Amino acid sequence: MTPQPTVHGVLKFGIGYDLVVVMERSRLVLGIRCQTCQRISFHPKDIDERYCGACHVFFHDGSML
Repeated sequence: MTPQPTVHGVLKFGIGYDLVVVMERSRLVLGIRCQTCQRISFHPKDIDERYCGACHVFFHDGSML
């Protein structure tokens, strides 16, 4: 298993997930981190839909997306 990248900041703490910022090749990249498995996904659809592919869970924080 490849190690997870170092998180440089958290933009939002949601219920079950965090929106995080990671430095990748001298640029900042947005990702979603699952609070259950701690995996980070950088796929735009996972971020938009608040989805963890490892746990197969959609997160909902009560706000409209």
